[in-house]
Amino acid sequence: YGCSSNSDSNVNPNTENTNVKDEENIENNSTTNNSENKDSQSNIILIDNDNITGKLSENVDNPNLVKAIINELAAKQTRYYYNYVDLNDDGVNEIFVELVGTYTSGTGGDTAIIFTEVNGRLEEFDEFTLIHNPIIISNEKTNGYRDIIVERSGGGAEKEYVVLKYDGYDYSDVNESDILNSIDNVSGVAIISNDMVKDTEQGKGLYLAK
Repeated sequence: YGCSSNSDSNVNPNTENTNVKDEENIENNSTTNNSENKDSQSNIILIDNDNITGKLSENVDNPNLVKAIINELAAKQTRYYYNYVDLNDDGVNEIFVELVGTYTSGTGGDTAIIFTEVNGRLEEFDEFTLIHNPIIISNEKTNGYRDIIVERSGGGAEKEYVVLKYDGYDYSDVNESDILNSIDNVSGVAIISNDMVKDTEQGKGLYLAK
C-alpha cells in the first residue's frame, strides 16, 4: 500500500522567468516571506523531546483527497489537516488526515483517516477516532509499519500517551492500545503539529467545503 503523491508534487510555487529582479521588490518579498514563516511557525505545537521533529500540516488544497474524504464520511463543513508519511518505508507515501468539525469531533478527540493510492485512486487504509494532535510517527515498527503514538484524553480521563501498532491488517484502536509511561525515548516525527485553536482564531485551515 502507499500513496504516490508527495508534498513537493502538490505544491506549485510561483516562479520568476527573469534573472534580474528589482532590489526593492526582493527586499519587500523577503520581509513578507519572513513574516509569514514566523507567523506559521508560531502555530506549531512542540513536543518536549529533541528526537521528535514537529511538522505542520500541508496548507495546499488536495481535491482528490477531499473527494475521497467526502465519499467516506459525507461531512463537508469540516476542516481537514493532512501530512504525507511513508508508514512502511516502501518509498511511497500514505496520507494521514485529521478531521475537525461537528460531525467528526467530540470531547474525546477527532476522526482520522489514513489513505493509500491503489490503481490511481485514493482508498481508505485505516480509520481512527479519539485522535488528538500532534500525531507522532515513531521510528519503531510493528509488522513492517511504523508505530503511531497519540495522546488519549477527554471525558474526565487523565492524559496519557498510547501506541497504535499494526497487526498485519490494520492499526489498533486508541482505546485498545498500550499505554506508554513516557515518550522520552521515542524518536520520529510529530505530524499535524498545528495549534488548531490559533488557526481558528486567525481564520486558517483547509475545508472540505465552505
